[in-house]
Parts: sequence; structure tokens; C-alpha cells
Amino acid sequence: MRAVKIGMSSVVLMFLLLGVWSCKSGPTPEQKKRPVTSDKPNPNAVKMPDFKFTTIDGKAFTQKDLKKQTTVFFFFSTLCKHCKDNAKHLVERADDFKNVQVILFSTETPEIIKKFRDDNKLSDFPNYQLMHIENKDVYNVFGPMQVPSTLIFNKHHEMTQRIIGNTFFDFIVGSIPV
Repeated sequence: MRAVKIGMSSVVLMFLLLGVWSCKSGPTPEQKKRPVTSDKPNPNAVKMPDFKFTTIDGKAFTQKDLKKQTTVFFFFSTLCKHCKDNAKHLVERADDFKNVQVILFSTETPEIIKKFRDDNKLSDFPNYQLMHIENKDVYNVFGPMQVPSTLIFNKHHEMTQRIIGNTFFDFIVGSIPV
């Protein structure tokens, strides 16, 4: 009887492994090439949440302060290696973001955020804004998040991409609505 249990466990394990191995994940080549458009508002889209940031100069910043253009939010920590890499890529690939409003936000103090901005030369780009958000508000406003995370919204303030955790920067750039 014991041999049957081991045999059945082996069969089940084999099917599980084959199922995982044969599972395709990620976008298909056709999906990678398909541009995200934002010509008209989509009534079924996930809308941008009401948020309240504080600029590093101490002023309130809400959704009403955004321009009617594509907006990319980066949730970051100054201690996060991937976040530092994203900041470096933002500088290197600034041309990809020239028509995009980029909001980098953190729960760290404005002084620490300013140092991150200066260390990474993000102040050279007027469309890059760094903000503070209260720790309790991250989940209440944006839901479960970790650093780094990226949220992309079209000009109608509709979510087109939610990336929780690290990803390739090319994927972020490729996800910006045209």
C-alpha cells in the first residue's frame, strides 16, 4: 500500500511540474507590439484614486494639480537598489518621458527625498516631481504596494498599467500610452 501512495504522489507531482513548466506567462509578442491608446475616455477603466501628497517644499498636491496628460507614478524608497536604478534610468531615458508627468513618491521625510532627488540629478527635469505621502495613506489610496512600484495613467486619468515590484525599465517605457 505504501508503494501506491508514493507512486500516486509522484504522479501528482509530475503533473504539477508539467503544468507549471508548460504554462506561458507574460505578454505575447503581439501584445508587446500593441500600443496602448488613450483617444477617448473608457467608462470601465480604473480611475486614478484621490490622493494627497506633500511636495518636498511642503505644499499639498492632489489629483487636481495634475495636468491632463499621461502620468507615471513611481513609489520608491531611497534605500531600495531597484529604486535607485529606476532613478538612473529616468535620467538616461528622459526623452521617453518628455511628454509625461512623472511623480515619484515616498513615505520618507522631505529632506531625505530632496537628497535622493539631488543625488540622482532628477531636478534637471521639470516634469519629474518628488512627493511625500504618509505611510498609512499608501495602502488606503493605492492598495497593496511595495517598493518599487509603478502606476501608469493615461491623459484621462485612467489606469493603463499597475506594476507592483521591480520590472524591466523597457517594460515601463513600453507601457506608456501613446
